[in-house]
Amino acid sequence: MAKEFVNGIVAKDVPQLDWIVAKLSFNVEQFKEFLESKNEQTKNNNGWLIVNVLRSKAGDKIYCQYDDWKPKEPVSAADHSPDRQDDMPF
Repeated sequence: MAKEFVNGIVAKDVPQLDWIVAKLSFNVEQFKEFLESKNEQTKNNNGWLIVNVLRSKAGDKIYCQYDDWKPKEPVSAADHSPDRQDDMPF
């Protein structure tokens, strides 16, 4: 997964209110441009765009990262051993 920040979203921690996980602020124009740049990926993902809200290693900041993870294609036994003969006795 490539690390790509989401343009147009600022995530903030709200420690004084424990029922709020994160406060997200959107710059509509920047976020709109970001969405348009991901149009093809969104179409290939049934209209979904996935964003992870992450916490920095220091624990003092949170941020939004675009998630471009895709499942790998399944690998068959024939793919592992293309020269294998089908008439083997075992």
